[in-house]
Amino acid sequence: METGDYTIRTTSPSDLPQVLDLMRENFYFEENMCKLLCERSKITDDERGIITEISDGSVRAILQGSTCFVAVHSSGIVGANLTLLSENPGCGEGKDALAGIFPSNPHSPVIEEYHKYLMDINDRANLFNRYQVKNLMEFYAVAVDKNHRRKGIAQELISRGISWARDQAIPLVFGVFTSPFSMKSAQRAGMTSILDIDLLEYKDHLGEPIFQGIPANIVNVMVRETKNL
Repeated sequence: METGDYTIRTTSPSDLPQVLDLMRENFYFEENMCKLLCERSKITDDERGIITEISDGSVRAILQGSTCFVAVHSSGIVGANLTLLSENPGCGEGKDALAGIFPSNPHSPVIEEYHKYLMDINDRANLFNRYQVKNLMEFYAVAVDKNHRRKGIAQELISRGISWARDQAIPLVFGVFTSPFSMKSAQRAGMTSILDIDLLEYKDHLGEPIFQGIPANIVNVMVRETKNL
């Protein structure tokens, strides 16, 4: 699929180095929740390196285990939609893909906390019970190079993911969108918010909001059913 100066395609193993570079520069420490947790913890350079190493491992696992999508420009890969495919716990192996991409003992309080909140949001969305589907695809991370934003790339990456899921008879796609910009891209691609979560609900042991000062405190769980596309 081509859109303007960009081509949207599925990933290949050779894309890994460029995708890692893209995520390091435009997602790991830019995604609103993780960014604020890092700032709150006042991470050191060593801790930043550990977070990068763990996040790189997650991206490798995703690319090896899922069909993902990239936006390619003459300069290389400038956007990515990294996906996860999970199964209903009551069907088959009940694979929880989100749990599978994080180490059980991450040696990083920030990653451990970040994973905890993502899992809680997924649990609260309760999508398998809500939609009674056997499997679903999550758009885990949609990232676009800073120099190529506001050109509709995120929307096209999401749209390609929805179309692919439809063609594979995956009945439901969803994403946890933590910025107004990514949420709008998902809306334009036909996704609908079914759950809004106020991050200020999460409190520390003193009762203070964990995400105090986050630029956008509302997280949107957005979905698209594919059966009628």
